[in-house]
Amino acid sequence: MIPKSAKIPKINKVELFYVDDKKGSVFSFMEKLRARAYCVNMFLKELTFTLWEDDVKGGGHNTNNKPIDTLKARVDKNGVAVVEFPLSKAMMKKAMEGEVDVKQLEFYVTVEYYKNKKHATKNVDVDNPNPKVPINPPKKTEPKQPPKAKGSPAENKPKSKKEEKGILDKIEEKWDELWDWWEIPGTIKKEQPPTVQKPKGRSPAVVKEPPLQKIEESKKGDCFCNRDFTPEEFTKIIHDLRDSETGVKRDSGYNLFAAYNCPLPISDRTIEKLRNKINNLFREYDINTCIRKIHFLAQVYHETDRFRTTLEYATKKSYKPYFGRGLMQLTWESNYKIYKHYSGVDCISNYGQIASNFDLVCDSAGWYWKQGKVLSVGRRWRGPSDAPTYVKAQNPDYPKTTITWNDGDDKIKKYGTVNLGLIADDDKVDLISYLVNGGANGLQERRNYVFTLKSIFKYPQECVNKKTSKNETSSTPNDKVTIRLVRKWETSNSTIGEFTIDNTDIKGYFLEEKGPDTTVSGIEQRVPIGTYNLEWHSGSKIKKGLKLYNDVVSKSRAILIHSGNTANDTEGCLIAGSSKSKDFVGGSRAKLKEIFDYVEEIGIEGSKIIITQAYE
Repeated sequence: MIPKSAKIPKINKVELFYVDDKKGSVFSFMEKLRARAYCVNMFLKELTFTLWEDDVKGGGHNTNNKPIDTLKARVDKNGVAVVEFPLSKAMMKKAMEGEVDVKQLEFYVTVEYYKNKKHATKNVDVDNPNPKVPINPPKKTEPKQPPKAKGSPAENKPKSKKEEKGILDKIEEKWDELWDWWEIPGTIKKEQPPTVQKPKGRSPAVVKEPPLQKIEESKKGDCFCNRDFTPEEFTKIIHDLRDSETGVKRDSGYNLFAAYNCPLPISDRTIEKLRNKINNLFREYDINTCIRKIHFLAQVYHETDRFRTTLEYATKKSYKPYFGRGLMQLTWESNYKIYKHYSGVDCISNYGQIASNFDLVCDSAGWYWKQGKVLSVGRRWRGPSDAPTYVKAQNPDYPKTTITWNDGDDKIKKYGTVNLGLIADDDKVDLISYLVNGGANGLQERRNYVFTLKSIFKYPQECVNKKTSKNETSSTPNDKVTIRLVRKWETSNSTIGEFTIDNTDIKGYFLEEKGPDTTVSGIEQRVPIGTYNLEWHSGSKIKKGLKLYNDVVSKSRAILIHSGNTANDTEGCLIAGSSKSKDFVGGSRAKLKEIFDYVEEIGIEGSKIIITQAYE
């Protein structure tokens, strides 16, 4: 579960790490320092990291206190921003100052977040490492400092060491307001051996949970696996996709996001901007092989009307105002709520930013691809029983992940999801299209885009991962539905018990007839405790139900699991519910659907219900 974010943007702490992701305080001049800031309520906010020398002990501004490097990074959805400082820069700066044999250097890393960011302002160098001293030097003045934003964490903090010692590498003519800061000291020593980074390396980002599947050995070659698109490659991809459809090429040429309704800023509507965002998205969401990239691009190309808009054209849908937005056309308020919880971005009251903020346009698509498709909680996805023929023909069978979230009411909610990358590994465009679109809209076009992209990628001929083993999709002995019902409360009218389903979070109540147990048909009493097989039932009165049977209760008795509320609805059967009171269960239809959906996905073969009793 992702913790609920604080209301006020805040930097909680900063830590220093070696390149092997172990915490550090003493570093070598010949390695990189990894600085990691932990924040709350700051998703996509830009932080400024300053590495600066503190060789002179004591307070006050001194020319020996110099900035070594300044880097910027945005806070990710886990509340973390990370940069890497090459410490060789510190050595080079000391050499420029005439120090040849530097044995030790004390430093600080200061992290700052500025509110009300101003653009297109001229940068002014304040601290020149080699200043020319005028004949009549002016009287020294204390360096100007940025104002602190009203009501900010910074307003209640003392001056940072960076501010106390006048470390100002570059300032803007018009200051931003400092909202929050944090800093941490460290040491660089000449004799300190550099840390050896592991061959595979670890991402500087904090990973919320392990990815569902990684490509074995992270193979790299001349193909597009495990690397970014170059400007030339991505331009060719866009041009070839547009060239594949005469009408689209005629109407739009190679221009991106030029539709009348597209709210993206003009400056973002370039192939190069899209390339950078796509490369970042692919790294973030494990879209790391040729075939995964092919299928993702095919889907978003169609969803955005061939990269012409980030906003659905229709304006009179029932789900207004939560229209399709972003590269994957995030739709419906429920999905916006889940993405809000995941990202920390308020896209419920400010839903338009999913189509106008290029970071969110892309991030929402990566999120949907990896964990945004809402399905029932369970172990595997095998498609619904009423799936269209083109879906059933693919024999879907993929592992599910359970996602926990809440929408601000502190009530924990869960859903199951499938990483679409796993389906892409099997090259099943029809299944991906069904999960993205929910139907066959544009199915042939999506197939065509996959074909075109394979030609551009020269897939599978040049792909080093084309022989990657497929997902394990066969059922295991544990992939059977087992419902466990414990009878706990009985009255003269009914019996109510609690049930669970093995290997799931599905639970609730069953209401049955009153006791005692009986095997005789036609008597308004409950069936005996024991283990029962399950099979689907379809009849004139109960169109869809689950039938219980075993050696003592025959199929002909038609003891079913179906919907209802009281003993008057049972007729010897079991009534599902999500809540209970005396002689009553509520939320029956929703709970029954949850049960049925799970049974459909796992399969009815080998399913059973085990009835026991522990009366209170």
